[in-house]
Amino acid sequence: MSAAPILLRAATPADTGALAAMLEAMNVEDGQPQGRYSAERVQRDGFGTAPAFAALLAFAGERAVGYALSLPFYNTELARRGLYLLDLWVAPPHRNRGIGRRLVAALARQTVADGGASLWWTVRNGNQAARRLYRALGAKDDDTRLLELDGAALDALAQTARW
Repeated sequence: MSAAPILLRAATPADTGALAAMLEAMNVEDGQPQGRYSAERVQRDGFGTAPAFAALLAFAGERAVGYALSLPFYNTELARRGLYLLDLWVAPPHRNRGIGRRLVAALARQTVADGGASLWWTVRNGNQAARRLYRALGAKDDDTRLLELDGAALDALAQTARW
């Protein structure tokens, strides 16, 4: 039996349940607690009045098996627009079939079509499989670090802001 062909398309509000399940699976795979994602949260944050991200989905038949979340940004080094890839994930049984590459290629195409000059993303140092994929795509790894401020530290710093 051959594998179902992989089709890509932009996520719609009808996909919120599948997208929430994949976001949850990626978080758990990364060692994060369960229960952060729900269809309602994805609906609000991705398809509400002020969407925080766009989602591209990969389907094997009728089943969503991967996604890429992105958002536009401004590349101050180039003085041009770009696209920031927030997450790239493919369900384990569907990995090593070129789905991740296809998702990134689709975002690259979108970036160029929108007049953008760059596609940015981050990768965890220990994620060697992803790093191999990104090197094969021709991505530059400039040793930049992503820093995060959240929880109590974010709240404490926010309380010191003066306008």
